[in-house]
Amino acid sequence: MLTRLIFAVVLVLALVALMRRLRARAESVQGRGPVRGQSGMSREEALQVLGLSPEAGQEEIQQAHRRLLQKLHPDHGGSDYLAQRINEARDRLSRK
Repeated sequence: MLTRLIFAVVLVLALVALMRRLRARAESVQGRGPVRGQSGMSREEALQVLGLSPEAGQEEIQQAHRRLLQKLHPDHGGSDYLAQRINEARDRLSRK
């Protein structure tokens, strides 16, 4: 009897942990994750997302952002996740 109780408690704890991870992932994908501009995206990752070189200026950043969003915006068949990452990359590179 005690073994079944212990098993049930462990199972419930595992399910709670799984539900928390799934909820966090869903909120992040829906844009309720980190505050805009505070994603922790590195400069190198942002350059890679936008396909830019480290010497890119503000105008190049804006052009790359616009070009990618035109192709990958959710209204044009893209995904919310990709649009969010593109916006995060632009925000990261626009900060000084």
